[in-house]
Amino acid sequence: MYITYNGVRFKYKKITARPLKEKPKSVLKLRKLYRPSPEYPWRNASNNRLMLEKAHLQKKKVNEELILTKV
Repeated sequence: MYITYNGVRFKYKKITARPLKEKPKSVLKLRKLYRPSPEYPWRNASNNRLMLEKAHLQKKKVNEELILTKV
């Protein structure tokens, strides 16, 4: 069998088996996950609420003690 194009004969090899697919090289680099520091505002939202409640209770307790000592 000959392969020709415009009268020119081409060299070729008969393919006996399907070639293995090459794995494409990853173009994208893995991105590092961003984790905000523990001082980040939304992380402390629940902690701030608890701290405010605790401070309010302590203030209330101090006020009650002041009232009791004054009487």
